[in-house]
Amino acid sequence: EVDFLRLLVRTEPLDKAIRPARLLGNSKRRKDLDHLRDAMKEAEAARNGMVETARSWVLCTLLPHVRDFVIASAEERRRAGELEFHDLLVLARDLLRDNPAVREALHRRYTRVLIDEFQDTDPIQVELAAFLASDDAAVSDWEAVSAHPGRLFFVGDPKQSIYRFRRADIELFKKARGAFSARHVALRKNFRCRPAIIEWVNEACGALFQGIDAGPDDLQADWIPLEPGLPPGKLPAVQLIGEPMPTGKGKAFNAADVRRREAEGIVAAVAAAVHENWLARDGKKDTVTRYADIAILLPTRTNSPAIERALADAGIPSRIESRSLLFAAQEIRDLTNILAAIDDPTDDVAVVAALRSPAFAVEDGELLAHANAGGRWDYTRPLPETSPEAMKQSMAALAELHEGRWATSIGALVERVIAGRKLLELSVASPRPREAWRRLRFVAEQARSLGDSGTVTSLRQFVQWLRTQAEERVLIAEAVANEPDDDAVKILTVHAAKGLEFPILILGGLGVERNFSQPKVAWGRDETGDETVAVRTGVMSTYFQTPGYEAFSDAEKHHSWLERDRLFYVAATRAKERLGGSGFHPEKANHGARHAERKCMVAECL
Repeated sequence: EVDFLRLLVRTEPLDKAIRPARLLGNSKRRKDLDHLRDAMKEAEAARNGMVETARSWVLCTLLPHVRDFVIASAEERRRAGELEFHDLLVLARDLLRDNPAVREALHRRYTRVLIDEFQDTDPIQVELAAFLASDDAAVSDWEAVSAHPGRLFFVGDPKQSIYRFRRADIELFKKARGAFSARHVALRKNFRCRPAIIEWVNEACGALFQGIDAGPDDLQADWIPLEPGLPPGKLPAVQLIGEPMPTGKGKAFNAADVRRREAEGIVAAVAAAVHENWLARDGKKDTVTRYADIAILLPTRTNSPAIERALADAGIPSRIESRSLLFAAQEIRDLTNILAAIDDPTDDVAVVAALRSPAFAVEDGELLAHANAGGRWDYTRPLPETSPEAMKQSMAALAELHEGRWATSIGALVERVIAGRKLLELSVASPRPREAWRRLRFVAEQARSLGDSGTVTSLRQFVQWLRTQAEERVLIAEAVANEPDDDAVKILTVHAAKGLEFPILILGGLGVERNFSQPKVAWGRDETGDETVAVRTGVMSTYFQTPGYEAFSDAEKHHSWLERDRLFYVAATRAKERLGGSGFHPEKANHGARHAERKCMVAECL
C-alpha cells in the first residue's frame, strides 16, 4: 500500500496527459478522445482523493502524539519550575476549576473582579474570572457560573477586538456578555478625539460595521455611535490624502505603485502639518507643531519601507515603533562579542570580532600583520614587538577590562564598556542613532537588573543570556514614549498603537487588499457544538490537512475580513486633533458587489 501511495503521489496529473481534442481532424477520434479525457479527469480526481485521504490519515494519526508531547513538555516545565506565561494561566485555571477549597478561599478574598479591555481577553482568562466570582464552587463550566450582582465587572469595546490571533474574539465577548446575568451599559462618550473626528468615524466606520450594501453581519461587533466629549474646533479636523488612481486606457497600478504614491502623499502631509503649524491653527496660538506630534499608523509593516524612504529623502526624521529583534542588532552583537572577549581571552572568535568592531576599529590588515608577526589572540600573552600599535592598545584595553571583571558588578562592567569604548558616540554614524542608544541602554539596564536579582552571577552567564536571546530571536517592544529632544515622526502598526493617542495621525496602507494566510491551526466547533481544531501543514500541492479544514479556514477568513474593519476603527480613534487617511487605491468599479464578496480595500469604502 505504501508503494502504491508513493506511486500515486509521484504520478503526473492524469488529466494533462491527453492532447485537446480540437487539434484532431477526425470527428470519431475527437469523440473517443473526449471520452478518454473525461475518464482521465475522473481518474485524476480519484487519485487526488486517495492521496488526500492518506495524508489526512497520517496527520490524524500523528497529531495525538504531538498533543501528548506538548502536554508532557508542559508537565516537565512544571516539575522543573520553569513555567511559561501560558503554563501559569492553564495551571491557575485548572486549580480554580478542580479544587473547591482553593476556589472558595479566593472567592472570599477577592470580592470584586474588574477586567478592563475585556475585548482582548482570551478563553482561559475568562474562565479564571468566572471561577473567582462563582457562587458555586462545584460548577466546572464557566458558562454555567452564577455570580452575585456586582462581583464581576467587565469594561470593553467589541469594536476594538483585534486580537483574534490569540483567541480573543467577538464570539467570546458576546458569549460572556450574555452570561452571569450581566447588565449591559453603553459608554458612548469619547474624550480623546475632536467632535469632527468623531463625526467622521461614526459615518465611515458605521457604514463598514453595518456591511454597507451587504447589511450587518452577526459575527461583527454591534455598531454604537460615539458621542463627542470635547468642545468643537474651529477648523476641519479630517482630510483624505490622495484619491483613486485611474486604471482605464491601458493604465494599471500594482501594490508597489500604490505604496509609492501613498508615501509621497503622506510625506507632503507631514511637511504641511509642520510648515503650516496645524496644531496652532485651531486657536492654540502658542503651540508649535513638531514632527514628534505626528504618527503614521499602518495595518502591517508592508507599507513601512516606502514611507521610511520617502521621509528620509525629504529630510524628515522618523522613528520605527515596533517589537524588534533587539539582540540581533549590530551594536548589540558587537557589545556581546566584546563582553565575551573580556570574559574569556581564549575565545579567539570573540576576541577577533571585538577587535574588528567599531569599538576598537582594528583593521583587517593590522590583524594580518599581528598574525604574521607570530602574535596570538590571547591578550594575556605578550605581544610581538612588531605588532601594529592599534593591536597593542586594543589588546591592553581588553586585558585591563578582563583583570577588573571580578572587582565590579555585571551592570557596572557593561556600563564601563559602553562608556569607555564610546559606543554611544559611535552610534551617531548609524542610520538611526537614537534607536542604537536605546538598545544599548536597554542591555545595560538588563545587566544591572539580572545581576542585582541574582539571576546571572557572572559575566559568562550574562553573555550566554545575550546569545540565547539572539538565537531564539526574542522580540522586544521598544517604548513609544518620546525623549524630550527626539523630534521624529513615529511609524507604527495599529496593533502597536492600541491604547495610545497622537495629536496628528495619518492612516496609511488603506489602498492595498488585505492578504489572508491560511492558518496552520484553525479553531471552530464541530457538529455537536464542541470546540475543536483543524490543522494543515506542508507546502503547496503537498498539504496534509485534517478533515473539515477548508470549512474552518473559510470561517477564519470571514472573521479576518470583519476584523479588518475593527482595525480601521481602532486606528482612526487614536487621533486627538487632526486625522488624515490615505485615499490612494486603484480605481475599480462595482464597489458594492466587491464589498459583498469581501474583495475591496478600506480606501474604497471611505
